[in-house]
Amino acid sequence: MVRARWWSWVGAALVGLAGESAWAADVALEAPVGAALRNPGDAYSVIQPLLEARGHTVTIVDASELDTLPEIQQYAAIVLSGSGYAVGHDLPLFDAVIQDYVEQGGGLVATGWVFYYNDAIVAPGLNAVAPVLPSMSFISNGTVDPADNHEIVEGLGSWANPSYDAYSGAHKPGALTISSNGGTPDGALWEVGGGRVVTLGPLFTAEYEAYATQALHDGSIPDATEMFLRAIDWAAQGGFPPGCGDGIVDEAAGELCDDGNHDNHDACVSPCVPATCGDHFVQTGIEPCDDGDDDNDDGCLVGCILPTCGDGFVYTGTEPCDDANDDDTDACLSGCIAASCGDGFLHAGVETCDDGNLDDGDDCPGSCQPAICGDGYVLQGTEACDDGNADQTDACLVGCVLPSCGDGFVHAGVEACDDGNDDDSDICVGTMCQLAACGDGFLHVGIEDCDDGNDVDDDGCTHCNVDASASSSGGEGGSSDGSSSDGSSDGGSSGGGSTGSSDGGSSGQGSAGSSGDDGPVGSEGSGADDSGGGSSGAPAVDDTGTGGCQCRSDGSGAAAGPWWSLLVVLLRRRRPRG
Repeated sequence: MVRARWWSWVGAALVGLAGESAWAADVALEAPVGAALRNPGDAYSVIQPLLEARGHTVTIVDASELDTLPEIQQYAAIVLSGSGYAVGHDLPLFDAVIQDYVEQGGGLVATGWVFYYNDAIVAPGLNAVAPVLPSMSFISNGTVDPADNHEIVEGLGSWANPSYDAYSGAHKPGALTISSNGGTPDGALWEVGGGRVVTLGPLFTAEYEAYATQALHDGSIPDATEMFLRAIDWAAQGGFPPGCGDGIVDEAAGELCDDGNHDNHDACVSPCVPATCGDHFVQTGIEPCDDGDDDNDDGCLVGCILPTCGDGFVYTGTEPCDDANDDDTDACLSGCIAASCGDGFLHAGVETCDDGNLDDGDDCPGSCQPAICGDGYVLQGTEACDDGNADQTDACLVGCVLPSCGDGFVHAGVEACDDGNDDDSDICVGTMCQLAACGDGFLHVGIEDCDDGNDVDDDGCTHCNVDASASSSGGEGGSSDGSSSDGSSDGGSSGGGSTGSSDGGSSGQGSAGSSGDDGPVGSEGSGADDSGGGSSGAPAVDDTGTGGCQCRSDGSGAAAGPWWSLLVVLLRRRRPRG
């Protein structure tokens, strides 16, 4: 029969199992600490008879009573169980001796929130012997799948977890994963020195009211209950081989040394073998560390050496890189920091400049390539803009200059045209970069006769054509297609020679007649633009008797008519009157 002891602390629980060993002792059952925060007393009362039925005697006691190695070593195994929040409050009370306890043959079962709330700083001793890394990771409910690879889980089936599963972090090298939850590694175990350690994620000892874990113990999920009890059974069976530690080397029993103690930090460790690097025991004065594995990316390298920057091994979670040199021009700087633009060190073959900042407005922008037009960064004092492209229709032209009307590039959404000049009389008005249109106030040569910048009719220019009323005025001379008159008499009435127009649109001027007389036949004139002269004008005829004349011409050029009529009007108005 194995006598057992169960104890709790604020927010957690410990089970001590007194075994048939040199330090076993009968203990009395003590009531759990009633004032403990979230104390799972209801779970204790159910678990206790289950353990007793398997040959264990269980006593509940506060953890503060077990803060020395001799006190803990009375028991073959302890169950460390996080019952709820504030798990780590009393843990440091015995953490200093928990590692020695396990290494010297003690058994440990950890379940619930133990490694969720405790890390290597809060509980370095506990985490030194745990087969998992601490992590604030959990799964709500899920399905626990035993691996069927160890006596603890052999023959057990999957079961639905009724509460949380605080599965902790990654399993350490050398640990055996005995269960998973939804594919995530969960339960694990290993042997450390003479002791055995098991971790289980489900909240086997959490209070019922807060976590509804009754099914883990009341027979509703028999495989879950059996898994928990088997873990305690297995952990309690550890310990040093018989005779190891009595000071006598028993070669027949396989002992290679025996220094008369169970201290695993001297030259002879459990199970009475010489201490070596990699045995998981730190030999005092010889080794600075010993994590029992061949992993060079953790806190202890192969060879039992502490990791340092420059040793060539990347310390996971601490160093992003380590290339074993102090060269600051390669991918890993001398401080084991990955090279990056802006660190002030020129990364050979990658960077062409690095001024120690990420200012995109200086000579070395955040790309660590020299500033050039087109890199997308505006070089202050040098570039007006830089949009990183060769598009000549946007807000920044090639050459890193701002667009402007007349630069020859049509600014999309802003300009309708841009012909690269400031000519306001062509198809693209140069001062506006808008397409020429009737009413814009600019005369479109060859298209418009006039453009007075408004849409008022009969003001002399209607729809960019000269008004008919502007080409004649009563008594001062009529106009006809291709003809104009410029006769006057001293008596104030006009009568004059006609001016014939030619195909070239120019006219020749006849002599003026006297008042009331028929004007002489106009002579054949030459065109102002050196074109051929028009036909001679017909004699003037005064239909009104006022001495005026109506002049006619055979000349062609209907389109030019309004222009020449307008010219006659202008000339008449400028002539002095007698």
